[in-house]
Amino acid sequence: MNTLSSYGLTPDTLSILGYAFLLHFIVMLTLWAIGRGHKNDSVLDIYWGFSFVIAVWVAYLLSGDVSARGK
Repeated sequence: MNTLSSYGLTPDTLSILGYAFLLHFIVMLTLWAIGRGHKNDSVLDIYWGFSFVIAVWVAYLLSGDVSARGK
């Protein structure tokens, strides 16, 4: 674990990244299923750009930091 902690990856950080990944995966899977049902996958393209912003906001909200720079 020393190798990961030297990069700033603590267990808390890894769990936040895991939650952000899980949320993104569930939303993408749901949109893919909707797109397949409508035979139009462009609904994924609409979400793709926003997915990065959503992942950052999820990580920010789960981190508990009150400032953008952290501690």
